[in-house]
Amino acid sequence: MRSKHDGIPAFPEACNGQIFSGMTLIDWFAGQAMTGVAITDEREDKVAEWAYGYARAMIDERAKLRKEEND
Repeated sequence: MRSKHDGIPAFPEACNGQIFSGMTLIDWFAGQAMTGVAITDEREDKVAEWAYGYARAMIDERAKLRKEEND
């Protein structure tokens, strides 16, 4: 399930007054999570599914913590 937080840029840059977002935060989290399992003998599609599952959990937890900080 997609979240409104999926599109948050991981490394935004400003250039000539325009913002370029590059990869999204969920893509960055998934890539980081995938490094821990990529050396297994699991199929690539399962590794990707696993990595994005962890990334989704990280995004959701991040949103929850930010909400708690603002309450």
